[in-house]
Amino acid sequence: MIPLGAFFAPYPVTGQLNSASNIPNTADYRPYPNYQAVDVVNHVIWSSYNSLQASWNKATGALVYGANYTWSKALGVRGNYDTGSNVDPVDPHHDYGIVSFDRPQAFNVTYSYQEGIRFHGNHILGQALNGWEASGITSLQSGPDLAVANNTGNYNLSGGVNYTVGSASVGESISAANWLGSSDYLLQPNVTCDPRKALKKNQFVNGSCFAMPTIGTQGWWNLPDSHGPAYFKSDLSIYKDFKINERQNMQFRGSGFNFLNHPLTSFNNQNLDTLYLTAGNCTGC
Repeated sequence: MIPLGAFFAPYPVTGQLNSASNIPNTADYRPYPNYQAVDVVNHVIWSSYNSLQASWNKATGALVYGANYTWSKALGVRGNYDTGSNVDPVDPHHDYGIVSFDRPQAFNVTYSYQEGIRFHGNHILGQALNGWEASGITSLQSGPDLAVANNTGNYNLSGGVNYTVGSASVGESISAANWLGSSDYLLQPNVTCDPRKALKKNQFVNGSCFAMPTIGTQGWWNLPDSHGPAYFKSDLSIYKDFKINERQNMQFRGSGFNFLNHPLTSFNNQNLDTLYLTAGNCTGC
């Protein structure tokens, strides 16, 4: 790997200083400059899952219903055990944190009425009202950690800075190479406030809570977990058997998925890829 700060030192071939964004061959800074990146596999990653799980089920005559709840946390070394990028290619402790499939809370309710209504009286009404059965499920689930779900861990931190050298104005893009002196790391922002607070409607991350670290220093290895929209859905099925004769029955069945017909707010993969944290151009940064 290219060590932190390597690009801030003279170029090994010529001994001259170069802009970190204008290095002829970054491999020259590696311990073995005749090779590109060489991946070495080590069995040093780990993961953990801890949860509190509770369930309650009951049958009362024809009605069977139940509920279950899970409170959990899924952790792992991202970029290896889970999707995403390695923030630190050397120390896996810096990459250990919440993984993309972590859902802190999940709650489900199920119900089934199996014997149907029993109406006694008018024969025609009895045919119409008796024998209906129903079953359904309602699910609620926490949203994913957006910083991890978009496969970067740093919200695609980018931008640019302008500074003056003598009478010339110079612009540089914000990148790990320019900021950390190595292209093998992922540049992380600093966190100045809780990005999960002071949110507006349909806002899930407060972008004003992030700032650039001092040049030559890394930001937060793990950003606060900011969860996307929660998942809430109810499905319902109803059905009824009609007796035609001794040997034939006909069944009417209707199913409604998300039958409450409310929006299922979510981020798709394309939305997640455009969760950019952009540092605006500034002078003297």
